[in-house]
Amino acid sequence: MNREVSDRICRFYIDNARLIGFFYCVLPSLIAYGYGFVSVPFRQIYLVRLALTVILGGSIGAIANRMGVELWICKYRSELSATVLDGMIIGGVAGSATAMVPAISLLIDSNHIEDAKWLVILSWPLFFLVGAIIGGVIARYAILRLDR
Repeated sequence: MNREVSDRICRFYIDNARLIGFFYCVLPSLIAYGYGFVSVPFRQIYLVRLALTVILGGSIGAIANRMGVELWICKYRSELSATVLDGMIIGGVAGSATAMVPAISLLIDSNHIEDAKWLVILSWPLFFLVGAIIGGVIARYAILRLDR
């Protein structure tokens, strides 16, 4: 990848960490709820769940991602020198935090509580894995591009 492009990607992620965390939570939820709205009979609780996910989940995702980026940069600029593994761990935790509200909101007034429990159980490791991959990739670019 071109050095200028990777510099811009790294800088964009650092500058927009809150926005990226918000969308990391909200976009998968909007896709899932959009599918649900067209495939199952409408219930008003779906709008409550969606509102909780967008407002509360998006806020938690934004805060978790921003704090994760700041934590990694702080460690990177210290004597300890942050690594790609640190980025993966921090990204995984931020990813799990973004999955918390959307997953738990499925338990509110659910007709299929066992299915909802399985979605909760499976979503956290999945979001951890995706967050870890993103965190590791961004950490790798940041190590090459950021000044100490």
